[in-house]
Amino acid sequence: MISLIIIIMGPAGSGKTALTSALGKWIEEFQGLSVSYINLDPGAEFIPYKPCFDIRKIFTIRDIMIKDNLGPNGAMIKASELMAQIAPKIVSELRSLNTDVLLVDTPGQSEIFIFRPSGPKIISHMKNLAPTVGLYLVDSTLSPFASEAVISILMGLVDQLRLDIPVLPVMSKADLIKEKSSYSLTLELNKVKDLAQTELKGVISEFIAELVDVFIDYLPPIRIVRVSSKTMEGMEDLYSLIHETFCTCGDLT
Repeated sequence: MISLIIIIMGPAGSGKTALTSALGKWIEEFQGLSVSYINLDPGAEFIPYKPCFDIRKIFTIRDIMIKDNLGPNGAMIKASELMAQIAPKIVSELRSLNTDVLLVDTPGQSEIFIFRPSGPKIISHMKNLAPTVGLYLVDSTLSPFASEAVISILMGLVDQLRLDIPVLPVMSKADLIKEKSSYSLTLELNKVKDLAQTELKGVISEFIAELVDVFIDYLPPIRIVRVSSKTMEGMEDLYSLIHETFCTCGDLT
C-alpha cells in the first residue's frame, strides 16, 4: 500500500530525473522502504530507474511529431492533452502497487505539466491514493544562490496553487557549487536575505530582501534544502522536510 507520493517538478535541465533515481535509492537504502517509480515524460530518451508505469509505452513525443506533423513544442502540448484524457487510467493502475513510496518524474517542460490540465488532473487523482507532496527544483549553479532560492520559493507557491498539494523548494546540483565558504545544505529565509546582500547589488538586492520579508511574514517557516543526486548530499534533510510537511503544526523549521 502506498504511504507517500512525491512529485518531482522543475524546469528542463534542473535534474528531475536524476533526483528521482537518487532519492529512490537513498530511501530504499537508509529508510528500508520499498520505492516505485513513474515516468510521465514522453520526451525522455533515457531514464536511470525502472518505472512501474512509463508514459512512453502509450505515446512518445517523437511518435506524436510524426503522426500529427507537429514540432516539439506542439507535440508536448498534444502529449499533455492526451495525459489529461487518460489520467484516471494512469492512477487506477497505481492502486494495485505494493510499495511504500511512489516517486513521480514529470515532463522536462514543467510549465506544460503545471499550467495545462494534465498535471492538476493527474495529481487530483493521485491525492486520493496517499499523502502527496511536490518538490520544485532549481539549478543552484545558474546564478547567485539568493535569487535562485527566491525563484524556487515563488515557483513552488505557484505550483501549490495550481496543484493543491504542498510544494517544497529544492536547490539541485549542490556538488557543483564552487563557492563553499558559506556553504550549508539547509538554509532558512533569514540566511537567504543575508546572502542577497552579499551576492547581489543595487535594486535587485533590495527587491530580493523585500520578497524574503514577505515570505517570513505570510508563509509558514520555510527551509530550503540543497541536494546532489551525484554525492547524495542533502538527501536526509530533504526526506525530513518532506515528512515535516504533513506535521499538524505545519512548522518546517
